[in-house]
Amino acid sequence: MPFSADTFWKAHGRKANKNEIQRLLDYLHTQKKIIRLNNRRYLGPQAMEQIKKKVRQLIKKNGRLTIGDCKEVLGYGRTVGVPVLEYLDSIGFTRRQGDERLLTG
Repeated sequence: MPFSADTFWKAHGRKANKNEIQRLLDYLHTQKKIIRLNNRRYLGPQAMEQIKKKVRQLIKKNGRLTIGDCKEVLGYGRTVGVPVLEYLDSIGFTRRQGDERLLTG
């Protein structure tokens, strides 16, 4: 599940400074230790590999992936799913065609 500095801060009892958490997340992103989505949420590389595997399987099975498939394939809905799908588009893993995603390779 993608997370933000705020969700991390809340999940850990609001004990640390939220700005410090954000700086650490940004640093980890620059070091390529975590992936930053366009909504300032983050994922670990292993989580992204699992997402890519699930997306690939669904597209191979159905020929495409839609926003409606997010809950099934990712486990969360549109709000969280769209930034993940946009990231996959941005790295060339998928290609958006209308309301569908296709594999690029």
